Formats: sequence, C-alpha cells, structure tokens
Amino acid sequence: MKRPLLFALTIATVSGRTQAQPTPERRWSLSEAAELPAWLRAGAQQRTRLLSFLDSPRPGSPASMRALELRSQLQLEVRRSSLIAGLEVMDSRAFTTRGAPVNNTISNALDVLQGYVGLRGEDLLVRGDQWQVQVGRMTLDLGNRRLVARNDFRNTINAFTGVHGLWTGPGGALRLRLFGFLPVIRRPSDAASLEDNEIERDRETFDQMFGGLVVETRTFSAQDRAEWYLLALRERDGTDAPTSDRRLLTPGARLLRRSRPGQPDYQVEVALQGGQSRASNRADDRQDLEHRAFFVHGSVGQNLRWPVRVSLHYDHASGDQGSKDGKNQRFDTLFGARRFDLGPTSFYGLLARSNLRSPGLRVEAWSGLSWDAMLMGRLAWLDQPQDGWVGVGLRDTSAASSFLGRQLEGRFRWHPLPGRLTLDTGLAVLQRGAFGAQGRPTEPVWFFYTQSQLTL
Repeated sequence: MKRPLLFALTIATVSGRTQAQPTPERRWSLSEAAELPAWLRAGAQQRTRLLSFLDSPRPGSPASMRALELRSQLQLEVRRSSLIAGLEVMDSRAFTTRGAPVNNTISNALDVLQGYVGLRGEDLLVRGDQWQVQVGRMTLDLGNRRLVARNDFRNTINAFTGVHGLWTGPGGALRLRLFGFLPVIRRPSDAASLEDNEIERDRETFDQMFGGLVVETRTFSAQDRAEWYLLALRERDGTDAPTSDRRLLTPGARLLRRSRPGQPDYQVEVALQGGQSRASNRADDRQDLEHRAFFVHGSVGQNLRWPVRVSLHYDHASGDQGSKDGKNQRFDTLFGARRFDLGPTSFYGLLARSNLRSPGLRVEAWSGLSWDAMLMGRLAWLDQPQDGWVGVGLRDTSAASSFLGRQLEGRFRWHPLPGRLTLDTGLAVLQRGAFGAQGRPTEPVWFFYTQSQLTL
C-alpha cells in the first residue's frame, strides 16, 4: 500500500471590536463584550475538524473516507442568589465523502442541548454543606466518564431531561448525587436526512428511562478518593427508535489518586452489570436474554522530574460466551465516552468498551499552558473470540484468533491563546492482528485529524 499523504490546514478568523492583547489576569470574554450584568454569563465555542480514515475494516463501508465536522455552541447561564438557570444551543454538522456512514453521533443540526432551572444553597443538613437541584434538559459527567459523559471528542453530545440533585458535605469530604432522566433522542436518525444536515427537534419519551445514585468520599488520605455508584436503565421499543430492550442495573466503584508532581497516581474502576437485554435492536427480535457482564479498568502513573508523565493501563470488558445459551455477557457502556482510554472516535472508534482485553502504555508531555502532547500504544484482544468485534461489527466464525492488533496513537495540542484558542492534531494507526483476517495479510488502518477550537 502506498503511504497515505495526509495534509490539512485550519484557519481561524475572529472579527469584531478591536481589543487589547489579553493578559493571564484578565481575558476578553463574550459576557464583557455584551456588557452583561455579573449574574448573567454568556459563552460560545466553535470547533472545526478535518479528518481522514483509510483502509476501514468495517464490512460494507468504503475503504477510505474524509469529512469536515463543525460543532458550534452558544451558552447562557444565570446565577443570582439561590437561582440557577442555563440554556445551551448546539449545531453539529458533517460534510463527508460519498458513501461514508453518517449517524447522529456525528451530525445533529441546530437544537437545544441544555435548558434547565434550579436552586442552590447551603446549610441544608449540617452547617457548611452545599446543595443544588436542577430540573430540565442537561448534560452530565459522572466519575471518569466511562459510563455517563458529556462527550468531548465526539461531534454530538449526550443530553438528558429530568431531575438532578447534588449534595456536598463540609470540606468536600462526602458528596451525594441522585438523578432520574429520560435520555434525549437525537433527531433525525435516517442517513439521507443526516447527510443533508436537516433540522429536526430532538425529543425524549418514557420508552427509555435512566437513573442513578453516586456516593463520593475520601479514603486513605486527602489525595485518595472513592466513588460508589448504582445506575439503572430501562427501555422498550418505541415509535422513535428501536432498542435492545435493556433493563440493566450497573453497580460499580472507582478508587483513585489524582496526578501530582513527584508522586505516583492510580485509578481502579470495576463495574458489574445484571438484568435483561436482547441480542439486537431489530423489531423481530423478541427473545429476552439474561444479562451478566463486567468491566475493569486499572492504571498507575508517575510524573517525572521533567514535565512528563508515564502511565500503564489495562482495560477488560466482558464479551458474550455463546449465542444459544440464553445469556448476554457483553458489557454495555451505557452513555459513556471512550476517546481518552481507547483512541479517537468519529469514523475511527475501532476499540470499544465491550468484548475487549487491552493493556497500554501512555507518555504525556507539556510546557506550561503553551502546548501538550501524548503518545499511547495498545495491544488489543477480544475477550470472547466467538463474539463480534464491537467497534467494527466484524465476526469471525472460525474463532481462530482473538488478537485485534496493535494501536499507536499520537496527539499534539498548541494553545496560542490558553483557554481561548487551541489547535489540535492527531494520528491513530491500527496494525491489524489475525482476527477476521482469515489467513490473508491486512493493511494497517489509518486515522488522521486536525482541528481548531475557539472559546469565547
């Protein structure tokens, strides 16, 4: 195969009132430009991304794909006395080469991402505590975002409609979070409408309900924390979207010590999953399966004397052991994100947190607020070779090998205006293993992107 030549150029232009050069102590903001009162804040963000994907392993997909992805957001936030309210409008569009698979994780033209009201206060249960309750449509990050996340790399973002409450004890030693949601269904969902970037109102229904309880505490020291959670998802087929009729309970725990100069850090997360689900979301699939699955993540790292961090990682998510045993053992990542663990998503997304065993080594470097870089290598196997490659949709009935391959990922980010403008470029390469090759040599899979992100 000829080596791919990948070249992209991103130019960001900002016009408007002439401003003095911002300083670290005081930066120009949209709120100041609009001369808004102190209790009302406004913000905007625009991201432009060019990407290229070569030698796709997905069956029925074009071998090479390119796209221009645009994501624009406008936020308003009210914080006055005990009242809080927020509104966020978002527009996500994609312009792709012919035949590229477009879905609503890539495109979701103009809609309301968040719209909520709430109350906040202090001294609810004990002196010095803080509390907050929100009602409406909102986004949410839980823990390290593996099961519930406000998506960052992905071009669209998960949203939920419902009630969210957070209580924090004195000094932050204990935190309780409770929520009940209807996940927002992004519309449209058909390929033709998405390719044309048609605008259709997102909605939610009682066909899908999601709730949870999260407890966060300190453990061995002030730097060590623990999280315990219980997440519940119940869904059924509706008029808006077919589902696999998941009725899942996901208890889990996470122990961590955050990265600090000169000290080792670690993170361990374990989640179990039980309930019922179906093997697919086809309307004619009526068989309920017993769902029993698990997920484990472990990592340990160390900041070196130079501004460099080295860390070891291991991820293990269970796969299905057989198609005729009445059980489903494939872990379901719910509404989580995976880019920070398993590589870029968008057209790439070859490694998913399901039916996977993968160790990895990561090296990170940075220079103050000017730039940061990351290089990570992974080996990847299927947990159960008779189950499918979840990130690709490929199944090898011979089950001769479970080795997916070797993935190398690199990223460099330059911050010419820290906190305002970031230029980001990245490359991921998967040298495929024996799984699905059926004795034939396979070409490496390449993914390249470059993007600019402007925040006001």
